[in-house]
This record gives sequence, structure tokens and C-alpha cells, in this order.
Amino acid sequence: MGLLYSAGTVGGLLATATSGWTSRVHHHGRAVVLAAATWGAATAVAALTNSIWLVLVAVAGGART
Repeated sequence: MGLLYSAGTVGGLLATATSGWTSRVHHHGRAVVLAAATWGAATAVAALTNSIWLVLVAVAGGART
């Protein structure tokens, strides 16, 4: 359970560390829709798998942030 709780924090940290490219995004609405769709797809993959490591990667995805 601790791994699942910390995965979101690790994903947020990685997204923050690699967010320099976001200053060049001019279509903010599209970026939000794409991030939401990516998060939804990652959640669906996490729900359909039996691998805890794949779930951790899906939860730690930067699209959540």
C-alpha cells in the first residue's frame, strides 16, 4: 500500500523535473484534454493488469500532474 501511495508523489516529482518543455505549449486546452485522456488510459491499464509494477508505473504517470 505504501508503494501505491508514494507512486503518485514520485510521478509528480518526475513531471516537475522534466516540465521545461511545457513553456512552449500554446494550446493549453488540448494539453489538458490529452493529459486527462492519458491518465484515463493509464488507469484502465492499471485496472486490467495483475502486475503491481505496471500499476505503479501507471499511477506514477506524469499525466496525473
